[in-house]
Amino acid sequence: MENIIRIADDFARQYKLTLPLRLDTMRHLCDALGYKLLTYAEGAPILEKLSFDDYMHCPAFCTRVMDCNVVFYDDTCSVGTRLFSLAHEIGHIVLRHIATGALGYDASDTAQEREADAFAYALLAPLDALRAARVRTVKQIQRMTLLDRERAAHVLAELQAEQPETPQVKPARPLLSFYASIGVALVLVIASVSVLHFRRLIYTPDTAQSQTFVITARTHRQEPAPAESTLAAAAIST
Repeated sequence: MENIIRIADDFARQYKLTLPLRLDTMRHLCDALGYKLLTYAEGAPILEKLSFDDYMHCPAFCTRVMDCNVVFYDDTCSVGTRLFSLAHEIGHIVLRHIATGALGYDASDTAQEREADAFAYALLAPLDALRAARVRTVKQIQRMTLLDRERAAHVLAELQAEQPETPQVKPARPLLSFYASIGVALVLVIASVSVLHFRRLIYTPDTAQSQTFVITARTHRQEPAPAESTLAAAAIST
């Protein structure tokens, strides 16, 4: 359906459409596409002549028979239903679903009906415009688009479904935590070595000499002088 939405956006830009679209806008668009917009009451003679009674149960339908290009609609429906039905029929015309005969808005689950619905939603309630206006509720969408409550709720669901997801931060892997712990340990070791090295650099020669003297004094003690009696005995023996 992305291609359908793009076509609807291009169509809206071509005719410089602004929200909310109204019935007068729909009439102008039908005229620009070469179709006359008539209510069922206004088009009664044509409907009777072409035997289109079976289509009058639809909120709207379009026909292209010979030189008769007409979009008929039920003006007794709510404003929201009329707008959506007419936008749906304009979708059939723009998407070239109708060559000859008639196409009516109904709930048929066919490819053409789904495409016309997508066109109508994109024309009446473009998601980009609603997102820019920061709408958050069904009532806000109704005020901005004039859609009925059911279709406004559908638009809100699509709007919420396309909200960008908040990126989730992935937890750190155990291996990364392990490497981080090793890095911290290495920093502490390097800091300790740096402190020791700094202490050696401030080790002065005077301090070294005083410590060497103490060690020498402790290891080379002088022997006591011999007594006089010992010296006399030694002389006699000789």
